[in-house]
Amino acid sequence: MKKVVVAQHLYGFIGGGEILATQFIKAFRKMGYSIAIASTAEINRDKAEKWFNVDLSDVRTYALFPFFFPYLGLYQRYFFPYAINKAIEREKPDLVYIDTLLYKPVLKKKEKMGFKIMNYIHFPDPY
Repeated sequence: MKKVVVAQHLYGFIGGGEILATQFIKAFRKMGYSIAIASTAEINRDKAEKWFNVDLSDVRTYALFPFFFPYLGLYQRYFFPYAINKAIEREKPDLVYIDTLLYKPVLKKKEKMGFKIMNYIHFPDPY
């Protein structure tokens, strides 16, 4: 089975990027992918399933922090690639979907493991 890691820095909050990531999750599922989500903070599955109308029961999650804390948001974004790399190491995906420009540390894993990166920028990052 093909595997995908969906990397969304705060998956589980209502926003445009999260809604878009959910649509990709639904599309990847239809295409037969096994799905994992990488996020800065552990997601609340019940809320995410309700808000986004998606079943996440078979989705594995990887997070940098066990809960969301509303401080140091810029630093959370900069450290987000650590959560992505954690998911990549464990999942060994065929594809990584990410919607931020801050994924340079992931490129070393890409060269070593050979997965593809699907980068979607839904608005320009100011970084």
